[in-house]
Amino acid sequence: MTNDPLGTLPVMDSPREVVAGTHHDHVLPASDRPAITGVVEPGHSSKEGVPVSEFYEKVKSYLLELEFDVLHENPADQLFIIDDEESGIKNLIIDCEDPILILEQLIMPIPVHPGELFKRLLQINRTLVHGAFVLDESGTRLFFRDTLQLANLDRNELEGSIYALELALAENSAELLEFAKQ
Repeated sequence: MTNDPLGTLPVMDSPREVVAGTHHDHVLPASDRPAITGVVEPGHSSKEGVPVSEFYEKVKSYLLELEFDVLHENPADQLFIIDDEESGIKNLIIDCEDPILILEQLIMPIPVHPGELFKRLLQINRTLVHGAFVLDESGTRLFFRDTLQLANLDRNELEGSIYALELALAENSAELLEFAKQ
């Protein structure tokens, strides 16, 4: 894994592995990222033969309308990875896990000596508009995570959750970097 906690993020064998908290530490160069797949109509099969849900297509249309860089999409797993580096959004995983939409981005590894990090994260979480800073199952990585209901998801709600991450990073990145150096 890279030593730069907010720089190039590890990319997993399967994006779903990050959601499950079991990802492998290696970096996928931009030139090796999978090409974005074409549009698949809701209810029809993806290339992998898995039906694509209307929720997946709705989320995809919102992401395109909001002009996010879609680095990868996987109709079979019903997830996207997006970037907006100017805003601090880097490898944000958006996973359509009916009945919820999961948004998750790796922020940094937990330092060996975290000091007051966990207390401070709880205090920061209280101020966030959407989502929260969370630990993975091993307690070794910090993520931003938010969930939304797919059944009544609208574009403004998705946009609000993504921009809440942007705001959380803008307001707290300097402090998180200081913790990462410990």
